[in-house]
Amino acid sequence: MESLWRFVIVLNLLVITCGKEIRISINGTEAIYNIDKKSPSVTLGMGIFKYGVIKYMNNTKLLTLAKALGPSYVRMGGTKSDHSHFVPGNIARQMREQNCLGEMPNNEEFVQHMLKVAEWQFENSFAKERYGLSDNNVSYTGSEFDDLMSFVNCANWELIFGLNLLDRKHGNKKWNSTNTVQLLNYAKSQKHRVNWELGNEPNSYHHHTGFSVSPREIATAFFQLNKILKSDSWWKQSKIIGPDANTMFKTSSLKFFKKVVHYMGSILNAVTFHQYYVDSRVATIFNFTDPALLNELLPQLKHVKEIVNRQFPDLPVWIGETSSSYGGGAKGLSDTYVAGFMWLDKLGLSASNGIDIVFRQTLVEGNYALLDDNFDPRPDYWLTLLYKTLVGTQVLNVTKTVIGAISKQHTKVRIYAHCTNTERTTYPTGSVTLYYLNLSTSRKKLSFVQQSEQNLTIAVTYILTSTPGVLNSSDIYLNNKKLRMVDIHTMPTFNPRQVNIGAGKKINLPPSSFGFIVLKDSKIKACLK
Repeated sequence: MESLWRFVIVLNLLVITCGKEIRISINGTEAIYNIDKKSPSVTLGMGIFKYGVIKYMNNTKLLTLAKALGPSYVRMGGTKSDHSHFVPGNIARQMREQNCLGEMPNNEEFVQHMLKVAEWQFENSFAKERYGLSDNNVSYTGSEFDDLMSFVNCANWELIFGLNLLDRKHGNKKWNSTNTVQLLNYAKSQKHRVNWELGNEPNSYHHHTGFSVSPREIATAFFQLNKILKSDSWWKQSKIIGPDANTMFKTSSLKFFKKVVHYMGSILNAVTFHQYYVDSRVATIFNFTDPALLNELLPQLKHVKEIVNRQFPDLPVWIGETSSSYGGGAKGLSDTYVAGFMWLDKLGLSASNGIDIVFRQTLVEGNYALLDDNFDPRPDYWLTLLYKTLVGTQVLNVTKTVIGAISKQHTKVRIYAHCTNTERTTYPTGSVTLYYLNLSTSRKKLSFVQQSEQNLTIAVTYILTSTPGVLNSSDIYLNNKKLRMVDIHTMPTFNPRQVNIGAGKKINLPPSSFGFIVLKDSKIKACLK
């Protein structure tokens, strides 16, 4: 048996599209990357403090949905983190008893509260557009921080909390750590374990603050934070994450990012950047299935990885905040089925290029949130849950060869491969999970060309589609069955279909669909380790 594995093990798949063939080969001798099992993780915005959502987060439905996602970080940050202030209280306050049973608020009270939030956000948006005014300031108390930690702990997640880098002194040249130290002392008194970020998109400060903070000044603040944490045994093991730069498609942003990484990479536990495809105000449904737009992510990934690898080759790289469109997401698009094309392709491209964790903006709050204002799952929540259930950490190399002349139509079929997640499923070691996007409006056929040492017989399929003819549907279907919670305590069972590929049967990829295919008897060497 050992001698058999000395040969390169390649799994060949044949995609038949527009009468032409695309051969997909998966090299199974070894994984090209191993991503973090917490990927994808999620984010929350400081708006949950500002808008009072925090008091509703010990909610049975929300906790059920959060726990289902499994191991995860939750990053609390965003633009408002640089305008946030911890309100110190009585440091001798008794520790709160942990309650993970969930307390459903009165539904009518919650609905009315969210209506008031929506009204306030509309008024704030109008003031910003008409008068250039925007109130990003956020204050939070020790009790509210406890509420956040209660949610995080009950979900069995880890918190990454964003600190205010714009709390400045000496003519904006030096970071003022006073309020951060007050928060650290309070969190320590309550025995909270937290990881830390400092600042959000610092290369864009000049757009909304009127002044800039240089890469060297940012690094000085990070070293100051590192010194504070390392001087206290309680915080010594906390991770420091940054710099959360954005617009990596700009040369100026890459230069800024390179300098920051150079100055402070030695004290970071992970390097982060942010990515969005399009402005929410101008996004169209065509954007979400446009291969050219999806392809714009790849050079950003390569540039960022190159910068980090040249200086700190062992330092993990994370997309610390990302979704379809920036500015809260596009209503009627980012919150619907069609957003899944961008999301799944981003997960595939990121993993294939060595990005350890991708953080989805956001869990709640905004049109791009995984959950709506009633904590009901949107289509991208179910896609995320299926990914975390079926897709393992070992990334496999996929190559695509076009057989014969073919148009650009073949770029509308995209396929990625990992070893199957055997911790969250009953699939045997050696299984492979493929995930695909069919961006075209025509059905495709997937068949398998087996090597002599393989004995593929069964493919297990999880095909996700929208309401027929409605790509921006708020519903999503797994093998033609609508996905929804059974009740506030219970998640649905994901029922796949089996295709006997050993008999030469092809797998149908419906038009405008995406999904997962598990080859449970593939026995790929990289997945047997």
